[in-house]
Amino acid sequence: MESNGEDQGGTRDSNKKPSGTVENDTGEISDPWKCLMIICNFVVLSFCLGLNYGLWPLVEGLESYYEEYNYNRDQIDIKWIVYINISMVGITAPVASALVHRVKFHGTRIAAFYGAFLSTIGLFLSGFVRSTGALCATYGVITGIGYGLLLTPCIGLLPMYFRTRYILANAISFTGTSLCIFYVPSLFDYVAQTYGKHSTFIILACLNAQLLVMAALFRPIEQFSSESSPKFLDRCKRLKEKLFSDYEKALFRTIITSMFFIGVGYNILLLHLRQFAMYNGTSDTDSRIVLNVCGVFMIVGQVVHGVLTLSEKVRKDEKTYKRVFYSLSLFGVALVSLLSSVADSFAGHAALAAIIGLGSGMYFPLAFVLLRYSLTVNGDSRLTGALAFGLPIFGIGALIGLPIGDLLNEVTENYDCSFFLAGAALMVVSFTFLLVDYKLRRRESHSRKSTESDGKTAQDDNDGLNANNTTEVTEF
Repeated sequence: MESNGEDQGGTRDSNKKPSGTVENDTGEISDPWKCLMIICNFVVLSFCLGLNYGLWPLVEGLESYYEEYNYNRDQIDIKWIVYINISMVGITAPVASALVHRVKFHGTRIAAFYGAFLSTIGLFLSGFVRSTGALCATYGVITGIGYGLLLTPCIGLLPMYFRTRYILANAISFTGTSLCIFYVPSLFDYVAQTYGKHSTFIILACLNAQLLVMAALFRPIEQFSSESSPKFLDRCKRLKEKLFSDYEKALFRTIITSMFFIGVGYNILLLHLRQFAMYNGTSDTDSRIVLNVCGVFMIVGQVVHGVLTLSEKVRKDEKTYKRVFYSLSLFGVALVSLLSSVADSFAGHAALAAIIGLGSGMYFPLAFVLLRYSLTVNGDSRLTGALAFGLPIFGIGALIGLPIGDLLNEVTENYDCSFFLAGAALMVVSFTFLLVDYKLRRRESHSRKSTESDGKTAQDDNDGLNANNTTEVTEF
């Protein structure tokens, strides 16, 4: 099933070359362009997916900042600016995907440029507003839409440059999200104490402006030829037929559904990890160290699972190993989250953060890899089309799961509840994925045996026919 999609996708991808790129004698895209795309993805992902988790400590301190300067504060919880931003990043993915596919040859660059511009404007305006409602509009909505328009073409562009070793390239790109968790809180603390908390958003807008350069470096991709390009409605109809009629797309439907639960578990664990440590008596400084430990081990998980795919043994059966890495890392994070109440000291929370970071660094990038390899339209892999399904589900999961986690914590006055919710959500994903994967393996095995049996029967029939012909010739 999956290998067929990979082979077809790889064959078709080999015929697509970014316009303007320099190729070597073998027809491969030159290494400088590959390195440039990794750098662009690294920077874009650090802002689009990592900024909220690094910005979280600053957001927690904004409430006292508003009250301190006697501004009229809305009844909206200040944490909603991050919740809305995460959800808008996902919900905007269908718009970005449609723009990429509708505007031939330049849709990727146009969508990314609009996203970089909107996100910069949203961050700049956030430095001047004086209410949480306005912050929800500027940082939550405007910046979130900008990041959504930028994220989808960014992730979808990378596999076009890496027809081989895509998992490693994707893993390196995602280390940008972990670095934000590691160094951004300390950087923002210094800037907030030196220039004021509102000035932090203005400085962040200046840093975010570099995404305009990244968007300009995105090379357009020839996704459809002018002769064979189907109309948009025809493409949607064919996609619908494949998603809901072909049993082999069960893996794709499973991953799309699991994005909701990942949106719940992944965001709760990263955003509540520091508060959970402080609730159990860890000091503010030590709780920041716990968050840094999580970021460091996320980098380790991302690099390790990418490097392992270079080994000869893994490359021979890559589809099996990436499923194993995905399911085991999910199960490990889910189990530790369910047992989080055991951590009652700084060392315990540091160990908890290390395991969560290591597992999250593996399963979160692999979710997009599996999404890419599980969807083929007319024999051609379309990651941007798959993201139009997966990222909105992820954003909705975050928008629903994070407030529920906060509500459980407030009602029970115990942060264990939100970790139980996150662990249960990830455990559902782990067991569902293993079940579907097991059924697909059995079906593949049965199909392979049937093919071999039919081939053997045909061979026996041919041997019998040849024997009869030989006998007739002998009798004559």
